[in-house]
Amino acid sequence: GKRILAKMSDHRLQVNALTFSSNGQFVYSAGMDRLVCAFQWVLQETPWRFYAHEHSTTCLATDRMGAFLVSGGGDGTITLRNLETLKDSEPLKAHKGRISSCVFLDDFLVTAGLDDGKVATWQTRGLTPLAKSDFHGDCIIDIVGCQPGKLKRW
Repeated sequence: GKRILAKMSDHRLQVNALTFSSNGQFVYSAGMDRLVCAFQWVLQETPWRFYAHEHSTTCLATDRMGAFLVSGGGDGTITLRNLETLKDSEPLKAHKGRISSCVFLDDFLVTAGLDDGKVATWQTRGLTPLAKSDFHGDCIIDIVGCQPGKLKRW
């Protein structure tokens, strides 16, 4: 139960987020050093890494099909990476404060801002803004998808 299967050492600073690829072959990580990495844990190699934001990278999420990886930053921006082409969108300013959580809902990308208490929704193709909700200054810690089109908040 305590055997280490692989050790990833790409980050110089604290790791803020981890998520797995849809096929379980990769672990995606994000950290205070702004770096987002893909780690192939069976081969124990890092095929790619990139700097997604001007400040720390605070959260990560993949879509169900494994086509996209979204990252949220301490600078209030989100970046979308196409995992098939490895092309990135330009960082899109989403909130005044840092992004605390991001999740894919069906065809939508949803992010939550910790500092400004807002939730914003974009279409993944082209990062087209769809909606914003204001929770009256509450701090949003995390969001998860439950039913299509609905969010649960803590």
